[in-house]
Amino acid sequence: MVESKIAALLEQRFQEPDLSDCFTVEVALKPGNRLEVAFDSDSGVTFEKCKIVSRFLESHLDTEGWLGEKYMLDVSSPGISRPLVFLRQYPRNVGRTVEVTLADHSVHKGILIAADTETITVEEMMEYMAGRLAGGGEASFFRSVTGFSIARIIACFLALLEMAKQRLVKLRQDEWLGDIHFSPYAGEKTDQLPIEFEAT
Repeated sequence: MVESKIAALLEQRFQEPDLSDCFTVEVALKPGNRLEVAFDSDSGVTFEKCKIVSRFLESHLDTEGWLGEKYMLDVSSPGISRPLVFLRQYPRNVGRTVEVTLADHSVHKGILIAADTETITVEEMMEYMAGRLAGGGEASFFRSVTGFSIARIIACFLALLEMAKQRLVKLRQDEWLGDIHFSPYAGEKTDQLPIEFEAT
């Protein structure tokens, strides 16, 4: 298959010094004789690297004729929407919101806070926000996310909204400070979401 030949070519090319930190993520031949190649790099994929890989593959495709005279070649980085395939991809994505599917098919969403060559650590935001209520009473959203990155703050806020949707907490807004307070939801289960905004 063309895909396996291209993958083998790239494996050899990525052993050379100028692209030694690069690795293939996916090679796929699409309808219309369109060859899509996604690769990643430990130091990040740049336009220059894409250009080098594209010219390298074009040279071999034209010489070997694997796709005939007319074909389309698309060489790019994986992009944020593509699933992470290799552990070496995770360190560069620390701080981002991820969705992890385990071997038992359970799905966990949270912030990727650490990654090494063997394991990754994901902090589930709903668990974190619920933990802020461990002592009972009401908690401040602003205080809960003090010192967090923007990505982590957004993840916490989305988790809080999901908790309200599931009737785990009720929300109210402090109009004076602009803060959002949340507390355990103890009301009757109704079709109305327990999201309450009121001045203090």
